[in-house]
Amino acid sequence: MTTVRFRAREVAHLLGQHEPTPEQVAVIESPLAPALVVAGAGSGKTETMSARVVWLIANGLVEPRHVLGLTFTKKAAHELAERIDRRLASLTSAMVSAGIEPPATLAASTVQLGGQSPRVATYNGFALDLVHEHALRIGIDPDFTVIPPAAAWQIAYDLVESWQGELPFDHSSGTVASAVLSLSGALSDHLRTPRELDEYLREIEVETMNLPLQGEGGKKRTAPASVKRLWRVLEQRRSLVPLLEAFAREKRERGAIDFSDQVSLAAAIAEASSEVREDARTQHRVVLLDEFQDTSVAQLQLLASLFGSGHATCAVGDPNQAIYGWRGASAASLSSFVERWGSAECPVRQYTLSTSWRNDAALLTGANAISRPLAGSTAGITVPTLAPRPDAGPGAITVAAHATEFDEATAIAEWISTIRTAHEDETEALDEAPPSAAVLVRSRSRIPALQSALESAGLSVSVAGGDSLLAQREVSDVRSLLEVISDASRSDALVELLEGPRFRLAPADIAALGAWRRALERSAGPRAALSDPGAAFTLVDAVTSPPPHDFVSPAGQRLSASARARLASLARIIREVRGAQGLDIPDLVTVAVRALGVDIALESDPSRDQQHALANIERLRAHAETYARTASAPSLEAFLAHLDVSETEERGLEAASTQASDPNAVVISTVHAAKGLEWDHVAIASLTEGSFPSYTRQSAAKPETPGEYPAPREPGWVNELSLATIPVELRGDGEILSELRWAEAATQVELEGMFEEFRLDNGAESLREERRLMYVALTRAKKSALLTHSAWSEGASKPRQASRFVHEISALDGVELVQRGGEIGTENPLESAPRFAQWPTAPHTREKDVKEAKAAVGTARASGVNALADISEEPDLALFTKATRHVIANLRAEHEARSVYLPSRLSPSDLVALSGANAPERVRELVRPMPRKPSTSARLGTRFHAWVEETHTHGALLDVDDLLLDQEDDGTRESLQELKTKFDRSIFANMTPLALEIPVSLALERAFLSGVIDAVYPNPQGEGVWIVDWKTGRVPSGEELARKALQLTVYRLAWHQKTGVPLENIETKFHYVAAERTVEITQHPREEELVELLAQLG
Repeated sequence: MTTVRFRAREVAHLLGQHEPTPEQVAVIESPLAPALVVAGAGSGKTETMSARVVWLIANGLVEPRHVLGLTFTKKAAHELAERIDRRLASLTSAMVSAGIEPPATLAASTVQLGGQSPRVATYNGFALDLVHEHALRIGIDPDFTVIPPAAAWQIAYDLVESWQGELPFDHSSGTVASAVLSLSGALSDHLRTPRELDEYLREIEVETMNLPLQGEGGKKRTAPASVKRLWRVLEQRRSLVPLLEAFAREKRERGAIDFSDQVSLAAAIAEASSEVREDARTQHRVVLLDEFQDTSVAQLQLLASLFGSGHATCAVGDPNQAIYGWRGASAASLSSFVERWGSAECPVRQYTLSTSWRNDAALLTGANAISRPLAGSTAGITVPTLAPRPDAGPGAITVAAHATEFDEATAIAEWISTIRTAHEDETEALDEAPPSAAVLVRSRSRIPALQSALESAGLSVSVAGGDSLLAQREVSDVRSLLEVISDASRSDALVELLEGPRFRLAPADIAALGAWRRALERSAGPRAALSDPGAAFTLVDAVTSPPPHDFVSPAGQRLSASARARLASLARIIREVRGAQGLDIPDLVTVAVRALGVDIALESDPSRDQQHALANIERLRAHAETYARTASAPSLEAFLAHLDVSETEERGLEAASTQASDPNAVVISTVHAAKGLEWDHVAIASLTEGSFPSYTRQSAAKPETPGEYPAPREPGWVNELSLATIPVELRGDGEILSELRWAEAATQVELEGMFEEFRLDNGAESLREERRLMYVALTRAKKSALLTHSAWSEGASKPRQASRFVHEISALDGVELVQRGGEIGTENPLESAPRFAQWPTAPHTREKDVKEAKAAVGTARASGVNALADISEEPDLALFTKATRHVIANLRAEHEARSVYLPSRLSPSDLVALSGANAPERVRELVRPMPRKPSTSARLGTRFHAWVEETHTHGALLDVDDLLLDQEDDGTRESLQELKTKFDRSIFANMTPLALEIPVSLALERAFLSGVIDAVYPNPQGEGVWIVDWKTGRVPSGEELARKALQLTVYRLAWHQKTGVPLENIETKFHYVAAERTVEITQHPREEELVELLAQLG
């Protein structure tokens, strides 16, 4: 047995770190046996985990390569791995400096070899690696493709759209596709199959329908309403089973797996193969499991199969922070660990970390008060009460009550401003950062009002998740226009356009437009909508058929002259984009962008980063191209639903990169997104019953005693509004959840009585999760927290009740209570208060400055732009100067000889064409593209590219000819076969590509170039890669070849930007298949030379 040379405190001393607490020492020096560490919020779990790994390696108890650490996010995995590696390197240096010989295990860790470092990964990443390595053991091709949620949804949507069976509900195809995806994920998370679901639902259906209605003497004539609801839910869920099976079958045929498949397949492999289990234990002799309270049943099963029953596994978690039950986290993870990893001979040792290194005293008192009712809710687990660190400050909690939600938002902004002003007054150092601050909400619906209040107070704001592609203004406008085109009833999308910076209609004009829509409806008569619901007038009709100039509504509303002009412009845009609906989706996006004049609007808005905004538009179009390429039946409706899924499942897609945001900005975030983060000062907003805690107030059981709170009722899986939940009895953690004990009912009336208990039990569990969420929110604050609530919101007929969490915190000693707005009356003050708003909205508040700039234009034109340099130094005139420069540049452009201008988006092929002799004609074609009949050679090239991709990706399991040439033969079949034969003789036929058909983009000063690289191969002669472009035409020479090489120049620069591979390690080649000749391009212009070329072209 290896002798322990260093104690945990000695290692900390060598590293120059704080001495660990007795609790931390116990965890760090724990035996190589199963251990569960219950670590409260801010208790230093990451520090303790890394310290344990360092201690084990320093004492020669384990080699670095035999340590496995798993967590949930790539960021957390990277931080843990980096911290461990840094500590190991520092400890080695410290030992050498102290004259101590490092053990062999520690010396090995400093060698720069990947195998000598501990492995730290995400749970899903670890599972995916296992599936890749052992897929054949369960009959799966290891060359599968992992598809993102949006792609999985598209498969489900295509199935629903083409489904011939009947579905017993009236939902859109997009809603049903989302239900199929969610239900499939839920089954995978609990290791169940669609057939098991169907059999269980059928059992409930048969048994309950065969129950007698009631006992003797009963007076009911029909089944109770709740029992009928159960039958409808059973019918709905069962109708989805064939779709679930078709979805699974379609994925198998495509060689694809989605996110939830990764873990369920890995669990199946681990369960089936003792060899896999033995290899995992040998390879990973020490295992660390972070955030274990958030693991799913499938993850738990996988890990227990591999490392359960006594293996040296340390699970770290906090039951009070288990807030992800809604996305598959098991309610029984921590208690299951004790059962699955322990045995009579080797029980699981339990440890606690109870000292909070983050929060000051008052915040811990509040957090402990919130979590106290949760005690005992996790069987067999001891949850410690958080204690302050030795040097903790007193901290502060303020509870503030307000009359209206707008008063509440304003007060939060004032609170943060006051804190920061006080900091500035107390700090002499001008470069010291202000204290960090955040505003946390339960629901994103409150974010806009809070953001507006903070910005009005002069505070910089960063919205968590607000940097997604779909949240960008230029993208959301295009999306809104497409939604209006797809569905004229989408008045929400139309109003977003009307209120936005492009059209800027005042509220009075929007109200007048609504009055005109109602007038149109009245003129058609009441029978029109009844006889043809599709003929009902929409707000879009009111735009495209505007009112006469003398129209005045009964309430005196009429359109202003400026509104009429803007609406006429919007009507033209709608007609133009409607007329282009026959185009492919990417081209339709382009038409919408041009119709809205997004690029022109950006030109005239000096405050916007034009290059960044145009890059976002390009990303939207690239996403449309990906969708069109993968969807079996692309449509505008499906594409928009696809974006909806991307927004909810993939955080709205990734926007183009830009400069780093203000590090001192006030963060607005949901509580879920804030987990793991911390700030000096935190405001928690909208703490009212029904909002936080979140539940449906109308269905809650009214309290029996005045002053108590309602008891939430939740339908659980018996919910007609949700198609995506499975019965508790099919869940892997069902034994600790509320069950509908339908099998115990003797009659249908008795079953009805069971529903009340079932709903109240579900409501109680939901309330416990809300309480855990409040605990997480409060423990994000280091120094102080502001808890706010307001009585009235817009449109409310009754005041809202302050949250029970507010009541519990308010009862604590030392909490400051603030009442704003006086007594709460019975009438909503927001309904009678006058409304004031600045109109038009930003960014067009600069119009006055731009008008004043016109007076300087005459002089400036004569003296040149540089004549303005002397005034640009003044901050108030900086915007004036920038706007004037734009005006002057545009005036000068009017006198240039060119009659057309290059569009901002180009493909590499466009660049090649523009560099030729017919450049002016090509520019006109780009600006005003005309449809062309596809040529035979173009079809041949497309089919050859598809064949190469299919062959490399799936090993030609299907003959692409059958897919592409099943229509009328256009003479390309024989030519394609010849190209295939010649390609099979080339060097590339036996090479394995790194990637195929890779969309890339290159942002230059004057244009955004985007295209698709045919193939990237590892360089067989050394480092770097080959970029290869297939050509099916003749081999050019001389000047023509040099021009065509520009395409590879763009790809080379784009790949360099995308991957970081040095330019000198990127070789580029054209492979002319018909000629069986590969042409290497070795001379490439630099990026600045491309910019100069674009400048010369237009």
